[in-house]
Amino acid sequence: QEAAREEARLKIGQELAGVEESYVENLRAIMDQFIVPLQIKTDGGGMGWREVGGAPLPPKLCETLTVIQYLHQQHLSFCGELSSSIGQWPQLPYENRSVKNALSRLTSLLSGGYATYCGNYNDSLLAMKSFSKSNLEFKELLKNYRRKNNGKDLDDFLILPVQHVPRYKLLLEEMLSKTSPKHGDTAILRNAISKIEVALTKVNDMMRQTEQSRQIVSIQERLVGKVVPEMVGTTRKLVKTGRGELQRQGKRVDVTLFLFSDCLLAARDVEDGEEKEKKEKKEVEKGGKMKMKLLLSRGQLGCIVRDSGKSGSQFGFKPVPGSKNGEKTSTLPFTTDPKWGVYLETEQERDAW
Repeated sequence: QEAAREEARLKIGQELAGVEESYVENLRAIMDQFIVPLQIKTDGGGMGWREVGGAPLPPKLCETLTVIQYLHQQHLSFCGELSSSIGQWPQLPYENRSVKNALSRLTSLLSGGYATYCGNYNDSLLAMKSFSKSNLEFKELLKNYRRKNNGKDLDDFLILPVQHVPRYKLLLEEMLSKTSPKHGDTAILRNAISKIEVALTKVNDMMRQTEQSRQIVSIQERLVGKVVPEMVGTTRKLVKTGRGELQRQGKRVDVTLFLFSDCLLAARDVEDGEEKEKKEKKEVEKGGKMKMKLLLSRGQLGCIVRDSGKSGSQFGFKPVPGSKNGEKTSTLPFTTDPKWGVYLETEQERDAW
């Protein structure tokens, strides 16, 4: 049994080294194909970021790319030390088979570089999306990167550091289960797993924020027309989506409703020839182009009331005190016409909204 446990521990160590080598290769791909072409020597002899299409790169994106450089350098050293240590294991007695030095470097990375990366990741993605819309040269750079990497976007590579952290936890927990309590690596492994769990909490929070941002960016990309509100924001969250009928002065139009943490958006599909069927939430999110029909801010949402008239499934909007019909707030058309209302299929849906 002891021999089998030692053999299993060796295989786990070799798998850990193999995973690390693959990860370093992916970081190198980001370095060689994207980061290095964007760098330029400064007057002081250091390296800076060149302008793209006559405009500087977004600061948040620069911060993320700088951390990628740091992670690549550190993981290159960690990978070499880890592979060297585990490569010597077959020639060493069991008690001397250690990953102590390599894991010390890893725990330092988790509390430093990865904490910074996770804290900046979501903002940098939003900055990159926005910059690619307004900068044709940068957009072309992203297309070239996709072509060189079998259709994978830069996003698919920037998420790798985040996805890599859970792999450490799984492998180190397996290694701990095959390590004798008396072995010198036991305390080191437990400490590393504890640090990884702290890092995973930050990763999970970041992933939730990223998913929210992706949903809102998807909605933003669907909006067209003369007036397109800016829906993407670092603190805005999508709360609920659904279908309904928007009424104004006796006229109704099918709309998709998007309730955010700070506003309510109603938009109609641009394709007039489409069948006017009620769509499932996931279908709505993947739909075609839309035009805004109504946008209410957080303060204006306080004026939503249930309708006491003929329809039991309607909610309407009371006039905001002191405002005038046809009022416009910032660049967004908004009316305080009390005849505005949204009709839903059931009272339950109305109550939920």
